[in-house]
Amino acid sequence: MANKKDVSVPSPAAPSAPAVTVEDLLDQAGGFGLFQLITTFCLFYNKFMTGWSMFQMAFAGIVPSWVCEGPEGTDPQNWTIKSCRVMVNASSGEMAECQTYNFTGDKHTIISEWDLVCDLDWVEKAVTSIQMGGLLVGALLAGQMGDVLGRRRTTYLFVLEHSVLNILIAFSPSWQVFAICRFFIGLGVGGILVAAFTLGMEFLPTRWRPMCACLPVWAMGVSMFALTAWLLEDWAKLHLICGVCGLPAILGYFYVPESLRYLTVKGRLEEAESVVAKIARTNGKPFPPKTSEILQAVAQKEREVHENEAQYTYLDLFRDAYIARITLIFCFEWFSFSVIFYGISFGISALAGNLYLNIFLMDALVVPLLIVIFFTKNIIGRRMTALPLLLLATVTSFTVVALLKVDSEKEYGEIITGLSLTAKTGIGASWAVLQTWGTEIYPTVTRNLGYGAANTAARVGGIIMPYVIDLDDYMVPAYIVISILLLVDTLLLLLLPETKGTVMSDSLAARARHSDLTSPWRKPGDQEERTGDDAGDRDKGEPNVDGQGSSVNNTPNGATICEEMVRVKPEVGGSYGSTAPLLSGSPYSSGFPETNDGFGKSGTPEAESNIQATDAGPTESHHTRL
Repeated sequence: MANKKDVSVPSPAAPSAPAVTVEDLLDQAGGFGLFQLITTFCLFYNKFMTGWSMFQMAFAGIVPSWVCEGPEGTDPQNWTIKSCRVMVNASSGEMAECQTYNFTGDKHTIISEWDLVCDLDWVEKAVTSIQMGGLLVGALLAGQMGDVLGRRRTTYLFVLEHSVLNILIAFSPSWQVFAICRFFIGLGVGGILVAAFTLGMEFLPTRWRPMCACLPVWAMGVSMFALTAWLLEDWAKLHLICGVCGLPAILGYFYVPESLRYLTVKGRLEEAESVVAKIARTNGKPFPPKTSEILQAVAQKEREVHENEAQYTYLDLFRDAYIARITLIFCFEWFSFSVIFYGISFGISALAGNLYLNIFLMDALVVPLLIVIFFTKNIIGRRMTALPLLLLATVTSFTVVALLKVDSEKEYGEIITGLSLTAKTGIGASWAVLQTWGTEIYPTVTRNLGYGAANTAARVGGIIMPYVIDLDDYMVPAYIVISILLLVDTLLLLLLPETKGTVMSDSLAARARHSDLTSPWRKPGDQEERTGDDAGDRDKGEPNVDGQGSSVNNTPNGATICEEMVRVKPEVGGSYGSTAPLLSGSPYSSGFPETNDGFGKSGTPEAESNIQATDAGPTESHHTRL
């Protein structure tokens, strides 16, 4: 055992060799030029359409006012409003089942289409749950398909499937067919959020990724859906237009090339060179010198990593008490955030005020907050950025419960709506912080597994959400559940270690040794104890990111190496998407999940870049490159 020594400031890494990375090639081929502008539009347009598609059920599941018409000969004066039985004989008290459901108003939803009330009132919740299950399956499939077929083919297969299903569903003859179609639409959304976003980011130079990752295309899609729903008020037409508007995105298949990283890692170097040539030509730049040598070096580096990689499973998230505690906290946080976020979103029709304005505001309000937290999380830290947002959501939720208890006549309807939108905005923004936080807090060897476990918990929360949060029929109990979940989330947040300005660990042992330094109960004056074994210690013999065994990052002011899209070894299996289900838990994300094997895999939306701004600016160490 090497002698221990105190280390209060990370020592600088040894000077690295001249950079020979994919990012260098992108910079030499024009940086952010015409090619990047076109590919970003082509690929991010798909996220715009998924925002529209995802919230179709927020309108399609609305229950319009309806009248229960009794058997022939029944006095129409005895017909009831939103009641499943009608009085047949007043003197005897005889009741009968509704023979016809007469829906009123201009809204044409699936409820009025197939009389999904009374005995069939469970269908709407089931369809929403089925859709969320589709997202889970789609994200998992996108990972496997991306490794076999490539990013480009995978992306556009999901784009085609998503558009076609939105068109077909408009002609559904029954609610059963509608439910099946919604599952496959959810599958398309999950696949697009994993594949399309990541492919688009990989063509961008490092310094442009934070800005492009924060483009509010998801919120714009939801806003466009709200406007179209206000104009049409017809579930079938909304699906049809969504599908038709998504079809032009398929033309991008004939322009957007395969991922440069994917081709390089797979050893398809000639194709990779042709992609570099296309980028340079479109940007009006000469073909970068030594392109072939750089690509060969990257491919060789990847083969070396694969030869030395260790195999990790989800069990490794629970072998160490510290990692187990972090995993359980993150899984619960993401689970509850998903339940609350989507519960309020899909129950928006139960709130007072204009439905379409509420749908617009529920996503538009979070955009300025995302811009603010983009900077504050690196100034005051992750915990102090997320904590006020969660406290705001918790206080507003408890206030809603209090108002509902005293407001039997709905006198405070507009106030309750405002508080509900505030709570959802706080949850969405704090969720974005946790996505960045989650990728930093785990050691490299289990980072994707931990992030994937949290995302899986979020998808499970989305699946059970319709049965936990029912704002239409049980608003008070629903907000009591929301308030309790948020209170627990806030308390658990205090147990997470701060990661601002810390170096990400590479092994489980190193993470455990360093955990006390960022603990909320850390004593003043405590210093990091780093043994000589830390540089090369690996629980299962895994190499470090740079292959040298050093986990110290050469970044100014101690900035975390998570400031860029970090290149790490594959945790399990070494294939894109084949380990943890890196799903897009939240549609809002200021963080791009850690890449996996050089061409990586990402999650989502609402979440989807592990890139952060720092006081010192983007790092340029070899840790942050492919």
